[in-house]
Amino acid sequence: MNMLDTTRDEIQLTSAIVDTFAGRFVFTSSSDSAAQQPQPVDPKATNAQVALRGQPLEDFMAVPPGDPRVVLLDEVVGSTQPLAPQKMAMVLLCGGLSFRSQHKVHPLRRVTDPQTGETRTLLDRQLDRLDASPLKEAARLIAGTPLNEAAFRTHLLTYPPEKRPRLYIGGLAPRLLPVQNASGPSLVLREPSGTISYNPAGHLDALRWLVVSGVLRDLLEAEVILMMSYSNWGRIFTEETLRLANFVVTTTQAHPETLMFVEVPPRPSEKETCSLLVANSINDQNLRLVKYNYGQGRPRISPGTSVLMSTNTLYFSVPNLLRRLHHAAPTMGLPGDRAHLVQLLHDAAEGHRRSQLATLFDTALPVEPHLIPTSQDGAVSFLRAERDLDQLTLIPGPSPAKAVQVPADREVSLKRISDFEAPDKQRFLFGT
Repeated sequence: MNMLDTTRDEIQLTSAIVDTFAGRFVFTSSSDSAAQQPQPVDPKATNAQVALRGQPLEDFMAVPPGDPRVVLLDEVVGSTQPLAPQKMAMVLLCGGLSFRSQHKVHPLRRVTDPQTGETRTLLDRQLDRLDASPLKEAARLIAGTPLNEAAFRTHLLTYPPEKRPRLYIGGLAPRLLPVQNASGPSLVLREPSGTISYNPAGHLDALRWLVVSGVLRDLLEAEVILMMSYSNWGRIFTEETLRLANFVVTTTQAHPETLMFVEVPPRPSEKETCSLLVANSINDQNLRLVKYNYGQGRPRISPGTSVLMSTNTLYFSVPNLLRRLHHAAPTMGLPGDRAHLVQLLHDAAEGHRRSQLATLFDTALPVEPHLIPTSQDGAVSFLRAERDLDQLTLIPGPSPAKAVQVPADREVSLKRISDFEAPDKQRFLFGT
């Protein structure tokens, strides 16, 4: 971490995420001394104040499987033609190389096929699956961070140029101390050397830096951008995905306010690690995604044993993303037409005007961050400030998201060492 170039745009234009919390922390103690000296932060209470903008989790009702507000994948497959894969761009979210499972599981981890004895990286195997699928002609990108960029660039040189995914880099945000002042700038964690300690800023940065870096300039002919975690080994590279992508195209053409679709399979209601699909009432058409750590308490769960949860597989409408950006441009004194937005993307791709584009993105999609406490030896050692892609559903106004219910085998996650020993998961990883 000490070798980070902190002058990079990916750090300079992301670090302000921690400023969002200044003066808005909620503390575990309500004593008067909190205004005089740093006090322990209550992450869940702070998240309720910031990420949920003061709305209690109890205000949300979990959306059950089969809810009529959620389209079924089977209905889509039976009524929609597949989108040409050349009209789709795929982004593999790979921001956790240095952090997931304490460096044990990451995209460049090598695994040995028990059938053949062949050893390859997880990323290699995932791209092999893509190459053998109906989606093989889709543009492919990898979203990394400055913390894993060097390792990725070295590894990607082993691929033939025609099969080499495009790597772009997302942002980092300072880690926060678990104690904060009631007012003034947020207190950041520092390394023993005195330099600020950084963390990836969450999966929203995969979309944010696709725009801010200007990479979106080269995807303007695409209709849909599919973002998914590299650690999803489910049945995702299928013709059903292309049919769903085409459904996204036709739906978003008719509903310009809709930015994205999210895949949601049924999950046990006690599972707490994924984003839960919710609404404010049984008839509310504005579907949101919340995590239990966004606040205290729990959303209301309908009777039954299953709820719908996000797989972190999201389909973004490129035309509607551009529409949101150029509609926000006049509030910044910028021309609100496509030609000027395309020029701004072109300039950003050349390394210019990125601060303008970052401000434009944050104006068009004002996502508030949340805090994730990281503990060592039973005590919180620091707080991570992150923004999820799912939090796009929580921006003010009508939800920009719609949901599609998919089978459970569309999302099979390998994130822990024990996952590699589970036969039901091995068959997805090794095709056995």
